Amino acid sequence: MSCSDCRTKVCSGCKSRAHPRQSCDEREYSEVQALAKANGWKTCPKCKMIVERSSGYAHMTCRCRQGFCYRCGVKWGRCILLDYEFPISLFVILLLVYLVQLVTMTLILTIRASTSLARDGSYSLGRFSSSTSVRLSRQLS
Repeated sequence: MSCSDCRTKVCSGCKSRAHPRQSCDEREYSEVQALAKANGWKTCPKCKMIVERSSGYAHMTCRCRQGFCYRCGVKWGRCILLDYEFPISLFVILLLVYLVQLVTMTLILTIRASTSLARDGSYSLGRFSSSTSVRLSRQLS
């Protein structure tokens, strides 16, 4: 079907521009997806509803009650972006820092002990030395 004034082909179903090889629903869906992409809108990871954030935090709650990150689009709590809004990510970073410090201290103590053992046959880890532990074990026996 064509417009009698401008000869533009028109879809008889939805009365918009002709969209060959696409149903009216498919055309409408692709237009909405293009509009969402152009405006930076996100989709709920659960129900696929398009959500627009006007202001506030990145934590969104959809009508289906699914929480998700507006920045990356994943379910809330699984976001890997670092920000004050993401306490789980902050927890992971702090845990990694702690583990690195723990491994570093363990290596330092091991190196000190092996150096001391190689030098004079005894070793010291903190307050206790090898001779102290031998004395303690004899007293306990």
